[in-house]
Amino acid sequence: MANSKKPAPNTERTDVYTVQRLAVYLGLSERYIRDAIRNNGLRAHRKAGRLYVLHSDLVAWITTPI
Repeated sequence: MANSKKPAPNTERTDVYTVQRLAVYLGLSERYIRDAIRNNGLRAHRKAGRLYVLHSDLVAWITTPI
């Protein structure tokens, strides 16, 4: 029998946050999150009139030097 390796599990998070959920998660106000989306480069996506932030966009925003 061949010694086959299993692929590594995908550890990348695929969470999607609403502005409200992200504010609670980070301990910030909803207004701060909306201002960050509007002014500070936090990327968001709009669907059905609501804003959503992908976890990967959150990480990119947090790790971007000022």
